[in-house]
Formats: sequence, structure tokens, C-alpha cells
Amino acid sequence: MSSPHRFVVRRQVWTPPDAAGIRRLLPEKWERVAECRTADEAYAKCAALTADARRTLNPFHLGGPALFYQTSLPAFALHDFLLDADITPPANSLSSNPAYPFWWMKGSRTFAPEQRDRVWAACDKLTLFDVIEEDDREAAHVVVEKVWRDDSLGFEQEANEYGWPVTACRRVRDAKHESRRREELRRVGEGDLDSNCYEATDEVGRVPYYFHVQTVPLVGESGGCHVVVRQGFDHAGGYILGGPERIFQWNLGARVPLVAFADQAAAADHLRHLVQRARRSVNPFAVAWRDSHGYMFEQHPLFEDWDESRHGLPNGLTIDDAVDAVRKLDLALPAPETLFTTSDWVAWYDRVVQWSPEYVDVIWGTFADFRLFEVIEVPLG
Repeated sequence: MSSPHRFVVRRQVWTPPDAAGIRRLLPEKWERVAECRTADEAYAKCAALTADARRTLNPFHLGGPALFYQTSLPAFALHDFLLDADITPPANSLSSNPAYPFWWMKGSRTFAPEQRDRVWAACDKLTLFDVIEEDDREAAHVVVEKVWRDDSLGFEQEANEYGWPVTACRRVRDAKHESRRREELRRVGEGDLDSNCYEATDEVGRVPYYFHVQTVPLVGESGGCHVVVRQGFDHAGGYILGGPERIFQWNLGARVPLVAFADQAAAADHLRHLVQRARRSVNPFAVAWRDSHGYMFEQHPLFEDWDESRHGLPNGLTIDDAVDAVRKLDLALPAPETLFTTSDWVAWYDRVVQWSPEYVDVIWGTFADFRLFEVIEVPLG
């Protein structure tokens, strides 16, 4: 009988490159690349993959165009950290916009291996691969209803991992049975499950499915099932800025289950940890939804709850209030004059955090009270 323990090697997912380099989608956006039987095997594979990636990647092109996205060290501390390893930083390393990307591109080939490792060690916000342990005996098998959107070409399914958790089971076979049961109800249009999308097929003519099972760790032995989920941010789904040609689309409430807790307070603590970690590495304006009228910072709820008269923020501010609040901050760099150019706000934040990272929580709290992560309670069978 196979062991329920396994060690999973994961890769951080990044957006396609643009003028700002390559941004991470969110700290909890990962892709599984390998499963190993032992921790030693997993960590060895993780180290090998990391070393291979570091040979070709420029660390200062990852995360964003400011040092804030790569390292927790301020510019002067990074300068001294490199000098201690006999590495000469760029000439303008103490300026508000040091040329580290070009410096690495030009000189990294002359670095000794230990010097390259020193630079990557300084970039402590960049985790290319990591290892997690999973145990089937301590897992929740979450039945997720997939999310569909209606566009001019008919109904189109969102990415497979996205959806809305509806219930969870301790045994995977029970979760699969519940998924099939709900699928059949959807097909015949019974209960509260709407079947108006069911004539749709994908591009190769396959019949669509509306439910799938996603397994997540379950922390705690008794109590409820409080699932911590990630908002369905994706460079193809309208929340990650991918250049001026990117089409921003409605978010239909898609979520990605990450971990489940028996205790609600523990789930809330984990949620706060994820939010704080996201704020340390993500540009809030790069995950801002913007409609054709230019209303940024609006968190679009499910369609049935949508109020066309409310163009405000989840924290109760109106758009004008939020703009005024940011402009009143003691920032030498003025905010853009218009809300209608999303890329202006993205670039503005990149410049601000380069020399004043202490404003991160102020700007996030004032401006972008997004539901990056949520806790959803579901029945556990």
C-alpha cells in the first residue's frame, strides 16, 4: 500500500514579460512540477531546478522594475551586502532608480559562482521553487463548481483550477461521488442548479463539466471546514496588467482553494499572513480590475449582487475619495492626473516603492482593499 505522505515541488508562476519585466501573479500562484517519496529527494530536485533557473534568469527582471519586488534590503544595505562579497554594485546603486537589471545583464557572467549565489541570496523575495509536504490523511477534498463567463462567442470556461467551493469530504471517493451527483443534477436542470449553459462545448467539441475535486491540506482534527481561497487572478482573466493591448474582463467570482482549517480563527490568521506577504511583493494596481469607463479598484461581485449605481471601493470609499486620499499623502512623486490609464498608476507605484516602501500598507489600505484572499466555510462530510 502506498504511503499517504508525499513531497511536492512547486514552481512560482509569473506573468508574460512586459515593459516592467516579469511580475509574479500572486505569492500563492504555484504550479506543481514533481512529486517525491522522500523529503531529501524533493529538496534535491528543488535545489537542482532552482540552480538551473538561476543560470538563465536575471533576478532584477522578476517581480517588478523596483528593488522592492526583489529584496527586502534598502538600496544602501544591498550596496554594502554586495561589497562584503567583493562585488562592485552599479555606479548609481544608492540612487532612487539603480540600474541593477542592466548591471546584471552586463557583468553577471564574470561573477564567481559564490558571488552569483550572493546576489540571489540578497533577492530574498524571489522564490522560484519550493517544497511542500502533503498527507492524504490530513486533507480536505473540496468539490468546486467551475466558473463560466458569457462572451460574444458563447459560454467560455475559466481556467480549470477556478471555481467556487461548495462542499468538502474527508475521503476522495466521497468527494468524487458528490461531484458526479451534482453534475447529473446540473445536466437535468434539477434543484437550484441552472442548466442554461449546457449546450456549450469547448473548441474540440467536448461536453463541458461543471464540477471538479481539488485536494487541499486540512489543518486540525475537529470542527468545521474553513477553506482559505485565493482570488482568481490570472494574466488571462482580466486582473493582471499585461500591456496596453490586454483586454480586461469581468471577474465572475472564481476562487482557488489553498488550505482548509477546522478552526475559523486559525483560517483567519493564515489569511492575514497571506495578505501581508502579497503586499510585500505585488503592485496593487497591477491586479486592479478596470472597466471601459476607467473605474479602477472596483472589486466586481457576482452578477446577481452587482449594483450599477455603486462605483466605489470595498472599504466604503468612492473612487474620487480614494484619489484624493493618495494625493494627500506626503509623496514627492505626484499621483497620475487621470484614472483612465491603468499603466500610469502601475508605473507610479513602482517608482514610489523604490524609495519609500514604508508607504506600501498606506497605499494598499487606502486604495486597494481587494479581496485577495478569503475564508469560505463549507460543509465537511
